[in-house]
Amino acid sequence: MESFFIIVNQVAVLFILIGIGFFLRKINMFNHETVKGVTNIVMYAVTPCVIIRSFNREMNTELLHGLLLTFAVATISYIFCILMSYLLVRDKDDSRARIFRFAIIFSNTGFMGIPIYQAVLGDIGVFYGSIYIAMFNVFSWTYGYSMMEGKTKKISLKKAIINPGFLSTIIGVIIF
Repeated sequence: MESFFIIVNQVAVLFILIGIGFFLRKINMFNHETVKGVTNIVMYAVTPCVIIRSFNREMNTELLHGLLLTFAVATISYIFCILMSYLLVRDKDDSRARIFRFAIIFSNTGFMGIPIYQAVLGDIGVFYGSIYIAMFNVFSWTYGYSMMEGKTKKISLKKAIINPGFLSTIIGVIIF
């Protein structure tokens, strides 16, 4: 029950921050460029630092096994969600079907996930959650990108690995 209240509190904090951002945008204190700048700071600096920090721990076999298990579970869960999206979404409009499938497969594991991982499980939650985020980036920038562009688009592994979430996880694993 304690974890439930921690999650509710964390989500409430996120909604308060969203509300503050909305208010600042309404009174023109934040313009489009400011919002883009803050988003870039969070995406390219804060989130990678939090991920890298979570790996700053002494390596042991239990943590390594947990990391490998998280990698396997994340991979299997994305494959499962891809399969389920094709079973659940039946829309004659192909572009709408692709959007619905993408929404089923890919959640916001980074911006929403990391604060919740940290609040509920501490650094160890971010440690394991980072692997899930890395797999999110691999799947979303390969399969997800290809799916949204249509069947003719070629999958790019470069886009899957050249992003802040994946690169910070790789740096973190090296540090670990």
